[in-house]
Amino acid sequence: MSSAKQPKNISQAVREICLSLPATGEVTSHGSPDFRVEGKTFATYMINHHGDGHLALWLRMPTGSQEYYTQSDPERFYVPPYVGPKGWLGVDLDKGLSWNTIAELVQTAYAEVAPKALALDLPPPIRIDRPQKPLTQQSSTPLSPQRPKYVFQLLKTSAWLCQKPFARANLAVRAFVQVKRISAPCTFAASGCV
Repeated sequence: MSSAKQPKNISQAVREICLSLPATGEVTSHGSPDFRVEGKTFATYMINHHGDGHLALWLRMPTGSQEYYTQSDPERFYVPPYVGPKGWLGVDLDKGLSWNTIAELVQTAYAEVAPKALALDLPPPIRIDRPQKPLTQQSSTPLSPQRPKYVFQLLKTSAWLCQKPFARANLAVRAFVQVKRISAPCTFAASGCV
């Protein structure tokens, strides 16, 4: 058995950092992994959210942190949509920021929402090497890129089985809308989704 570390990609590194904290769990919310403690989200992993070009973590930060980081290093930090007005911080994961710094920021976000008993007894942040493996379509797409194609074919076939032209057209439109809703998270497979 080899004791050498297996190279990891960014998604695996994010999970390793977030799940190293006490009583944390991962759930999928709105097509993206959310990391929570006691039901409260402290980090969300986003890949090209609505085509914004960011491979990022959105972190729940203490008051004033967002302004500090975005002004001191706007190349790596930004105000994310939706949760930004509530003080969350967007951290670009592919812009050369140290992964030990990312682990410290995640721990700060965790301490912001964790129960006091957990937040007061935190170990030091884990030390982590920069991910070496590139993201693959499968590891970077929360939903399988084949699913939208399958759903579209199924709905399209059902639409053509309808006898009435109006019902057929209505079902075809609903099929298209459903595929768009399902395929939105398929950022790296967008060209093959429909």
